[in-house]
Amino acid sequence: MLPFILLGILLVFIIVAKLLLAFKEKGNAVYESRVKLMSKAEIAFFNALKGALPLEHYHIHSKTRMADIVDVKKGMDRKQWRSAFNKIEAKHVDFVLSNPIDSTIHTVVELD
Repeated sequence: MLPFILLGILLVFIIVAKLLLAFKEKGNAVYESRVKLMSKAEIAFFNALKGALPLEHYHIHSKTRMADIVDVKKGMDRKQWRSAFNKIEAKHVDFVLSNPIDSTIHTVVELD
């Protein structure tokens, strides 16, 4: 059974790779990969956080979406909910400190 699962995963990977290559060859690619995840200032702050915090008590997350740390209140109709969600969906904060055991959010940091 395991060989069939592995074969299925391999086939899906090959199909996705071929589709991506075909899309890129047609000149339709509108995105390109970035080399670095963080700016120099963010890297410096991240390293300072790592040095200053007891990492057994905190987990440091970078580039966290606002929609992953706040929820839109319940009870709105669909249009109101979507409008409120759209305001936070594409925004992010630079760092979130959380409890490494249960991921409870402790601190949110935005550098400017």
